Amino acid sequence: MTKIDIKVWNDFVKFEGPKGNEIAQRKHCRKEFVGASGKGTSHLKNHLEKCNGKGGEDIGQQMLSISKSFLETAAIVKNHKFVQLESRMDFAKMVIVHNYPFNMVEHEYFEIFCNGLQPMFKLVSQNTVRSNVFEVYKSENEKFHNHLEKLPGRITLTTNLWTSDHQDIGYICLTSHFIDEDWESNKK
Repeated sequence: MTKIDIKVWNDFVKFEGPKGNEIAQRKHCRKEFVGASGKGTSHLKNHLEKCNGKGGEDIGQQMLSISKSFLETAAIVKNHKFVQLESRMDFAKMVIVHNYPFNMVEHEYFEIFCNGLQPMFKLVSQNTVRSNVFEVYKSENEKFHNHLEKLPGRITLTTNLWTSDHQDIGYICLTSHFIDEDWESNKK
């Protein structure tokens, strides 16, 4: 078997059909072909070149990551795979932390900026951003409650009230102070 044959078979699964014949099925698009050893692999290779599906295993984009430590700087090449949902949740966290407006996704130059960074990132509506922010809130709230349930002692609550300068909306912040298992003082 040549290197080309091995590469082609990385994208196909070979199995026995209902009539006892060998079938080769493309992993991505699930299209079936004759898989008998005597038939060769050129028809499978031709399909790989023409198929609208992904060619081969998606290993992501090669990225050069430069990490700095106290004594040395190292450059490492690693694979990066873009995941739309993870990027949307990161965007929601950014909106939360920096108090950005939900309609930021509809700003013309923000769309241009995002498209320049990652053309595969599809901007969503402000309603979807609001929904994603709420999902982040629910997830973080659940993590926090699970953390509080495991505490060996008690917690103290403090509040902070303020009004925003540009919106004239009142806010309240509830902060919990507690000592964890390692006797470290924490607040959330």
